[in-house]
Amino acid sequence: MLSEKSYWFVLIVGLCTFIVIDYLWIVPIHEGFGVNLLTDAIFMVFTIVFLTWVISFREARKWRIVGSKIRERIEYRLFKIFSDISAYFLEPTPQMLNDLEKGLQGTDRMDEGIEREKAIASSLVKYYASKETVELGEFVKAFFEQPNKDVATYLIESFKRESDFLEHIVSEYSGFLPPDLMNSIMEIEDCLDEVINVLWVISMLGVQSPIDKKRSESELQSSIHKITKEIDQLNEMRLGFSPT
Repeated sequence: MLSEKSYWFVLIVGLCTFIVIDYLWIVPIHEGFGVNLLTDAIFMVFTIVFLTWVISFREARKWRIVGSKIRERIEYRLFKIFSDISAYFLEPTPQMLNDLEKGLQGTDRMDEGIEREKAIASSLVKYYASKETVELGEFVKAFFEQPNKDVATYLIESFKRESDFLEHIVSEYSGFLPPDLMNSIMEIEDCLDEVINVLWVISMLGVQSPIDKKRSESELQSSIHKITKEIDQLNEMRLGFSPT
C-alpha cells in the first residue's frame, strides 16, 4: 500500500507525463482542446505540489511539538531495559561498580540522581558490549536450577511492556526518527522477545537436560549481549541514554 507521500509523487509524475503527451500530440491536432487540457493539468500539478508542502510542513511542526518527549521516553526505556538486565541477569560485582565510581569522580558526569545513574549504566553498557560474551549472574543461574513461575511472570510481563513500547515507536514514528535509532530499536525488540521466550520455556517446562540448559543459557547470553551492544552504539551516537 502506497504511503501518502508516495501517492502524491506517483500522481505528479502521471500528470507531468500527461502534460508532455498533450503538448506533443494533442495540441498540434486540436489546439483549443489541447491547451485547455494543458492548463488544467499544470494547475493540478501546482495544486498537488502545494498540498504536499502543506502536509510536510504540518507533519514537521507536529513532530517538533512531540519529538523531544518521544526521545525522552525512548531514552528512559533503554535505560530501564539495561537496568533490569543488569539487575537480574548480569549482576555487576561491587568491585566493578567501585571502579566505575572512581572513574567518574572529578568529572562533569558525577551529577546527582538519575544523571549519575545513567553515567554508571553507560559505562557498564560499554564494558559488557566490549566483551566477546557476557557471564550470567547468580540470580538467573539460581532460576535455571529452580525455576520460579512468579519470578518468570514478573520478568516476562516487564520485558513484554518494553517490547510493546518499542513496537509502538517503530509503527508510529519510524518516519521521524533517525534510521540508526530505528534499526537498533528493532534489534533490541527482537532480543527482548528471545529473552521472554527463554524465560517462558524454562518456567513452564523446566530444564530437561544439561544440553537444554546449555542451549537456553547460550540463547539468553547472546540476546543480552546483543542488547548491550545496540545500546552502546546508540550511546556513542548520542541516541541512547548516555548523559551529554
